Amino acid sequence: MSQFVKGMELCRNFFNDCAKAIIKDKFPDLKYSAGLIGYGSDVLGYDDAVSTDHMWGPRFYLFLSKEDISKKNYIFSVLSENLPYTYKGYSVNFTEPDPNDCGVQHPEFIKAGTVNPLIFIKTFDDYLNDQLGTSDLNNIKPYEWLAISEHRLLSLVSGQFFVDRLHCTEIISKIKYYPRDVKLYLISSNWENISSEQAFVKRCGECGDEIGSRIICSRICERLMRLCFLYQDTYAPYSKWLGTAFSKLDIDDRIKQEIYGALSANNLSEREKRIVKA
Repeated sequence: MSQFVKGMELCRNFFNDCAKAIIKDKFPDLKYSAGLIGYGSDVLGYDDAVSTDHMWGPRFYLFLSKEDISKKNYIFSVLSENLPYTYKGYSVNFTEPDPNDCGVQHPEFIKAGTVNPLIFIKTFDDYLNDQLGTSDLNNIKPYEWLAISEHRLLSLVSGQFFVDRLHCTEIISKIKYYPRDVKLYLISSNWENISSEQAFVKRCGECGDEIGSRIICSRICERLMRLCFLYQDTYAPYSKWLGTAFSKLDIDDRIKQEIYGALSANNLSEREKRIVKA
């Protein structure tokens, strides 16, 4: 295996070096967008060597117009017949989706036959409907914003398009961040949740419930972290990457230090002092 390459770089180069020429040669009039968007630590830039075991590798989404989506299967078969078996040391071929594991696919090296590439071909409207429940990004109601996974919103605005003849970037810009009223509601609800428990960090500790004190402290710390994302107009990722993203967030470092201090405090007095400062 070659030295690890970040997934976004790998996929961009794979598309430009391998797939783009095939599409141009076989479908010269095709109007499309292609890029890496949606699921995956590689979209957020948090991927490492551990990420390569499944649903990671040379891959991209190919978005077609409604007029061309009927060509989907043929385009996929042409790519399968003409793409290389490997790229930069990584398998271009993947297993079929595992029905017993949420459709997960794994890289599988082969030396003969056609490859089964990790290329997803859709209309952009269908993709947005799958991800958000709507493709009408101009008319998302406030309660609909609140029902959408924040991590999914992040995964959409964090992607990159290598070719964008369908203007998907412009469409995605409409969900760059929460509308003002939705943002204010989320800020208010986080402060309300904090206020309902703030006294319990000390109270639990005074009653000898150290684990309860720590759990409530950590819950308040997470809400404070989420408030920082809200004030910075930045979507927060799901739990796996929350701490990583928070460490990179452009805020006063003292806030981070007090939150870290509250989480690591081994005595009640220090814990309370740090959480109040935070």
